[in-house]
Order: sequence, then structure tokens, then C-alpha cells
Amino acid sequence: MWSVLVAVLGSVYLAGKMSAEKGASQEAASKREEWNRALNEWCAKITDEDLENRLELYIRDNPFEASQKAKYLCNCIPKDQDNITTYLRILLAEHGKIKKTDAIFGIDTPLYTPKPAGAAEQKYKEFFEFVAWLNSSLNEHGADTGQVFFIPSYPKPESKKYYDMPEAGELLECGTYVWAPQRIAVYLDKK
Repeated sequence: MWSVLVAVLGSVYLAGKMSAEKGASQEAASKREEWNRALNEWCAKITDEDLENRLELYIRDNPFEASQKAKYLCNCIPKDQDNITTYLRILLAEHGKIKKTDAIFGIDTPLYTPKPAGAAEQKYKEFFEFVAWLNSSLNEHGADTGQVFFIPSYPKPESKKYYDMPEAGELLECGTYVWAPQRIAVYLDKK
């Protein structure tokens, strides 16, 4: 009798547990679908692959002219990022667009370490100034980037989930940050 009772209770428990896990799995799948939909909408709004390809060809065929135009448009190119990728970002921003990879993954900052201060701090400040310019230029040219923030690449348990632009302008804890305007739907309520 006890074995039948244990078997029945065990079956009820397992059925309940499986039902709860199935519900959690469906909720996770629904959130993943929502995130992918939001990312696809963001990419469609903020990228233009045809324009990106044409500008890449222009930069490749006219490197000096492209660099001069980029430097004319943006006077805060980080010293260690004076390259064709940065020129492409600037020329795209002039049209209110960003690179497709930037739209999906964001842009990593250089590694910042508060101790010892010096070169790493300078690189971070230059990068932040460039990203602030990039965001401002995107908005001036019709892209509504909304709230832009920086996400720690390797957060500590006590770290914030993200830092908004004014906070990110201050020196943060050690680490690499991702300028990630597209992730607002995921991080906005999880600070």
C-alpha cells in the first residue's frame, strides 16, 4: 500500500515539476523571440547594408580622401582607433546609420583599469568621447537611438547591469564596456 501511495505522490510531484519546467521553458522561448524581434526591428531601422557596402568600397578605393572626410566630420577619433572601421562608423553616422555588426553586438571599449591610472584611462576617455559624438551624430541625422548605455563585459556580482551615458563618462570599475544602444529592451528594467 505504501509503495502505491509513494508511487502516486511521486508521479504527481514529477508531473507538477515537468509542467513548471515546461512553462519556464516556454516563457524563456517567448522572451528570446521578443528579444530577437526587437533586435531585428532595431537593425532594420539603424542599418543600411547597401550603404555600408558602398562606403566600404569608397574607403578601400580612396583611403586618404575617406580618412580626411571622417576627420573633418569627427574631431575626436581615438588615437588607437584611427582606422578604416572608425572611418566607416563616422561616414555611416553622417547618414544616421551604424554598421550591422555594431547594431547587433555593440562596440567594445578599450580595457579600462583604474590602477595604475594613465594610458588606459586616456584610451577610455577618448573612446567615450568618440561614442558620445557618434550617438549625437546619429540622432542629428535622424536615428533615434533613445537611451544609450554601457554594459560591463565581465560584470562582478555587485556591478550594475548597465551604466547610462552620463555615468559612463565617469571612470568606472575595471573592465571592458560595450556601447549597446540596441539592448535597451533587455537591460532597462534590470539596473
